[in-house]
Amino acid sequence: MLGEVLSHKSPIFGRRTLSFELKSFDIAEAALFLPGRNSFEVPETYMTIGGIPKYLEIVKATDSFRKCMSQEAF
Repeated sequence: MLGEVLSHKSPIFGRRTLSFELKSFDIAEAALFLPGRNSFEVPETYMTIGGIPKYLEIVKATDSFRKCMSQEAF
């Protein structure tokens, strides 16, 4: 993205006012999104979708990780 969007040849070059790096959550932070989940489901969820907050919100809204994956993925 840096090369394509922010390079000298880009039409929006020089218009950036702020730059910061977004990092995904680690497993402890991801577990905070999943209250009430057991010690097997939290690592299973994290190993499958990582620490992306939006994905964790989707999983949080369902009864179980496996149910969520069957609804969202298929």
